[in-house]
Amino acid sequence: MNLMESTNMTIATRNSHKGRIPELDIIKFFGILLVVFGHVTRMYTPIGLITPLESSSVLALTTSIIYSFHMPLFVFVSGMTFGVTCKKKSYQDFTSFARNKVKRLMIPYFVFALFWVLPFMVGSVVKY
Repeated sequence: MNLMESTNMTIATRNSHKGRIPELDIIKFFGILLVVFGHVTRMYTPIGLITPLESSSVLALTTSIIYSFHMPLFVFVSGMTFGVTCKKKSYQDFTSFARNKVKRLMIPYFVFALFWVLPFMVGSVVKY
């Protein structure tokens, strides 16, 4: 048995009752904190929405560091979660996987977008 199989068995055994991997939840938690902190620090740099009276090189450096890896971190976590899902064989084939994702993600997205965008569309067509 190689290291990867041993690690996968350990993770699967430890979390079989929950279906979650606590390490990935912790990484997501810190990733979300970094996204929020990165957006706050970006606001007070010359490239942000609010032009500060005095530019802070510390905030600019912090923003650059956070922006250099926070999105790849979420891509990594997403890939790990997908890999664990495929290992569990929750989906029989790609069609059932795609159907589940469309129901869970795309339908709510389009419903929300319709109610969010429709008033702006109607407002731009109807002139007072």
